[in-house]
Amino acid sequence: MSSKEIRRRIEIGGNKVWIRANSEQEYADKIIERYRESIGAEEQSGHNFRVFAEKWFEVFKEPNVRKGSQMSYRRQLDVHIYPILGEKDIEDIRACFKTLKLTKVKCKREKQPHESRRLSSHIA
Repeated sequence: MSSKEIRRRIEIGGNKVWIRANSEQEYADKIIERYRESIGAEEQSGHNFRVFAEKWFEVFKEPNVRKGSQMSYRRQLDVHIYPILGEKDIEDIRACFKTLKLTKVKCKREKQPHESRRLSSHIA
């Protein structure tokens, strides 16, 4: 782990703020905390995955990766991820993964080589 302090300026709720942290996780936690403060408690039920992913891309990827990588991430989001998860709430996705983990879904390669592994077949 790096001992460098992270210090980035971002815009939350129309206000530009500096956020300092000792790790990427701490930085992400502080962004979430500031964002929750800016939107108020009444709007916190249901967090749309597309909104979250766009903010992730804007905050973590655009300033930290090359243009070619940015284009690749954007393409992956638009072509593969958003069609399946784009309009779902993060809480629903998490609940689905917990269910999958509890039921221990296994991939049976002989009968259904891809279908049992596909995320889209489990999230409806």
